[in-house]
Amino acid sequence: MKTILLALVTVGLLVARQGVQGVPGSYRTFSELQGKYIPYNSAIRKTRGRMEECNEECVKDDSCNAYAHSRMENICFLYAKGRDQLPVKIDGYNLYVRVRDESDGFYRFGSHYIKLVMERKTYREAMKYCDENFYGVLPIITNHAMNTFMENMLRQSVVFAATIGVTDQNEEGKWVYSRTDTEIVYSNWNWKGQWLLKDRNCVTLTIDGTWVMSDCWQLDYFFCQVPLY
Repeated sequence: MKTILLALVTVGLLVARQGVQGVPGSYRTFSELQGKYIPYNSAIRKTRGRMEECNEECVKDDSCNAYAHSRMENICFLYAKGRDQLPVKIDGYNLYVRVRDESDGFYRFGSHYIKLVMERKTYREAMKYCDENFYGVLPIITNHAMNTFMENMLRQSVVFAATIGVTDQNEEGKWVYSRTDTEIVYSNWNWKGQWLLKDRNCVTLTIDGTWVMSDCWQLDYFFCQVPLY
């Protein structure tokens, strides 16, 4: 009986320690986040302690998804990070963020995650979904390496095509990135190339790595490009 009671107490302590949103070790820093923090006026709480204690405090707080820690001063800022909270340089601090998991479909490429969303949506619906769920965008593919990375994701998921962040809706034949409205610097059109078709103003990446023009009102799977932080 004492053994069972001890086990129950241990489980209870672990639950209290780990919190709802994660477990110790689910937060980490990246090279892009070292020597940076989010200004303290965006923090939900300031504490003092070692980095390990800071990690535990963030894990226990359901709203916390990032923290900055200074080893020199043992100061910790906890954040419920949102869309407009961008890291800035500051000596002595490192920013730690909750790591997204490949088991949830998030695959790291450079300073972003790429996620293939297995829901069919129109171009605008897909843009809204990426923004509202991940503070992300439809992917901005700027080189062959990124294109191949996403092609492999399609192959592994056995999905024929998915929407990316390229459109010529504003000016026929002028293909721009959805988020920035700047002209694309890389493309990989299939053998049909690109035509001046008013009903084909969006783009899907296909399972062979080539781009195909699509109807923006068409329901397709889509990618989201999600920042690390």
